[in-house]
Amino acid sequence: MQVRGRWGVNLSLLVVVLVLGTFALMRPGKKEGEPQSPLLNLDLKALQSLTLENGEHIEFERQDGSWRLVQPFPAAVNQARVEQLLSIASIIPAAEYPLPDASLRKGYGLSEPFARLSLGEAELEFGGTAPLDHRRYVRMAEKLYLLDDSFSHQLASKSTAFVDKKLIP
Repeated sequence: MQVRGRWGVNLSLLVVVLVLGTFALMRPGKKEGEPQSPLLNLDLKALQSLTLENGEHIEFERQDGSWRLVQPFPAAVNQARVEQLLSIASIIPAAEYPLPDASLRKGYGLSEPFARLSLGEAELEFGGTAPLDHRRYVRMAEKLYLLDDSFSHQLASKSTAFVDKKLIP
């Protein structure tokens, strides 16, 4: 018996979808059993200061267990917003490369990074995005990382965006 017309097309498409679904579930390129470590292995609870530079110099300090804005003006901050900045350290990089020499950094947007984030002793520089998967280039020490870009809106925020909006604490 020969399958004709729409049934044949639909059956062919179903087979293609099943093959592609199986391929996606197998996750080629991902090595099983290899532990994936976050960008920074920091004890974020012990961190006492962080600095964000994005055209503005913004400093935060932990005082009595809560984060406070210190620069450019002292103010109470929205704790959740600061925690979102801290969560960048916990992102698992999609890829890691040795840092190319200074002349090649321009192609990654790192010759003039759009933001710098200092978490204690660690400093992260955020460059442009990769053209194919739109992941963000991040430099830390002598390594270049590609991170899923779910945080750039936090890095682009001005100091007033972090101020707590509550009238009464």
